Amino acid sequence: MNQPQLNDRLSEAELDRLNGFLESLEDGIANVEMLDGFFTALISGPELVPMSEVLPEVWGENFVFESEAQATEIAELVMRHWNSVARALLISMQDPDNCEPVLFEDEDGFVPGNLWACGFMWGVEMRREQWEPLMDDEETAWALTPMLMLTHEHDPDLELRPPAIKDYRRGELIDDMITAALAIYRYFEPQRREVVAPIRREGVKVGRNDPCPCGSGRKFKQCCGSGTPKQLH
Repeated sequence: MNQPQLNDRLSEAELDRLNGFLESLEDGIANVEMLDGFFTALISGPELVPMSEVLPEVWGENFVFESEAQATEIAELVMRHWNSVARALLISMQDPDNCEPVLFEDEDGFVPGNLWACGFMWGVEMRREQWEPLMDDEETAWALTPMLMLTHEHDPDLELRPPAIKDYRRGELIDDMITAALAIYRYFEPQRREVVAPIRREGVKVGRNDPCPCGSGRKFKQCCGSGTPKQLH
């Protein structure tokens, strides 16, 4: 049987395995739905967040795995899901219907959507300053509204709660949230594609047989150009 590759989408059984692990954590991401929203924000944002910052957020900064085998298994599942979200968002540039977020439903088929929204806003907060241009732009500030409404729907602070969300409106709000996430991904696309300009040499190039510009009197290749430490001169 072939081993799964890092670009392979998680199977239902693997999603259940990852979800069970997340639900067992005291800190970190609560479940796969929240993880999906979290990754969507991080991948859609203006700046690539290194995995050295992402993973401690997923399972909590002080979490210790039971074994090396468990750590390897969970890390692989997490990375594969990251890659699946990234691939779906990239394809959504041409085919918006390709993006299918992980949204849980209860026994009655009710889909709240709150945890996906919370995960998304968690991702935003990791680089909030970089997201401020979108928030301050009158044409794009709306994009976070669905996420904020679902994030704060049950907030203990009543001032942060939105007006009650009717059941018939919730489906529309979740659709708006996914549409907004794709719009955000497109909005930050130019910034993600920016390539740091190569460092260019300024001034005249020094030949290896030329006098060292440090003033030692030796040839450059025998002094600062040798790549080895020299005595002070």
